[in-house]
Formats: sequence, structure tokens, C-alpha cells
Amino acid sequence: MEFVERVERFRKGCAAAAAAAAAGGAEDDDDEKEIEERTREELRRVIEWCTDKFGDGPWVDARSAYAGPGDEVRKIGEDMVTGSKGWREF
Repeated sequence: MEFVERVERFRKGCAAAAAAAAAGGAEDDDDEKEIEERTREELRRVIEWCTDKFGDGPWVDARSAYAGPGDEVRKIGEDMVTGSKGWREF
């Protein structure tokens, strides 16, 4: 969670960071590079997990990977359709 908060602080501070960089603030550049490196590493891990789980070839038929809704979600749906819960209101 700390990484996400750090990215949000950086994102919100982009205008201030741009002004500081124009004034010679190299610290913001270092922070941006660290965030970039961490993001690349996180994405590499996600892609590696997906490749390990699903392979790297094309999936013509992905029905075997579909897990379907869990018991709790299924029960809620049944209650909405046939039970007394009624339809959701937005």
C-alpha cells in the first residue's frame, strides 16, 4: 500500500514537481525513476504469473479458465431473482 500512496503523492504533485524541476530539483527526477523501476518490476511479476498460469500461446477457447461466481454471489443473485430481496435499485 505504501507504493500506491507514493505514486498518488507523485501524481498529485506533478505540477509542483514540474516547477521544482524547472528550478533544478533533481530529487523529483530520482523519485520518478524509482517509481518507474518499481512499476516495471511489479508488472513483470504480474506477467510472469499470468504466463505461468495460462501459458504464452493464444487461447482460442477460455472456458476452462472461467471460475464462475462464488457461492455468496450466487446466493445473492438467487435472492434477487426468486427471493424476497427484489431487484437492485441504483
